This record gives sequence, structure tokens and C-alpha cells, in this order.
Amino acid sequence: MIDKYRLDNLRLLSGEKGELARWVIQLQADLDTERRKKTSLDSVIAELEREVSDWRRRAEHFEGRFNDAFTKLAAREAVPVYQMRILDGSQEQYTWAEVTHDEFNTPLKNLEGWEKRVLFTVPPAPEMKP
Repeated sequence: MIDKYRLDNLRLLSGEKGELARWVIQLQADLDTERRKKTSLDSVIAELEREVSDWRRRAEHFEGRFNDAFTKLAAREAVPVYQMRILDGSQEQYTWAEVTHDEFNTPLKNLEGWEKRVLFTVPPAPEMKP
């Protein structure tokens, strides 16, 4: 272990020992800076991982709710209508476009730029004869 106070006194010398002491002090300062950067980066990564796991948990929750609703509607012979719209500030954002099931489930690069919905058409209940 290097004695900090002795090193501080040695740096005041003008010879080779002073030069070496200044070099060691600079190395220690650089090392401390890099450690702080790594610690900061690690904390940012940990925070992002927590956010990702939170969003994943929410997605699984809503997926389960959607699947339950879809199962109930399928039991009533409901026909799904898949629709999407783009959210870019143009006139097209007010128009929903019907898409196929495959188009609806295609992964999007920019999720914030799109909105999706599924509507169901339920056949009318059979009329009861008196």
C-alpha cells in the first residue's frame, strides 16, 4: 500500500522521485475516476433492468387478461376484427385500418408510433319463437 502523505511530500521534489510520485498520484486519480464511471454505469444498467422486468411483468399480466377475454368471446363464436392506426400527427392517425391476424402480430420497430385494437363481431342471438 502506498502511503498517501509520503507520496504527497515526494511529489514536491524536483528529481526523479518527485516525477515518479506525481505520476503515481495521477494514476490513482485516473483509477478513481474510472471506478466512479463504472459504478455509475452499473447503477444505470441495474435501473434499466428493473424497468424492463417491470414492463415485462405488466405485459404478461395484460396478455393473460386479453387471452381470457378472447377465450370468452371465442366461446360465443365471436369473429375478431384486427385494426391498427399510425400515430404520426397526419390525417391517417384518425383512421383505423383493418389488417390480418398475421399483420397484427408482426413485431413493430417503433411501438410508440402505432396503436392496435381488436374488435369482435358477435352473431346475433337466435330469436326465440313464442
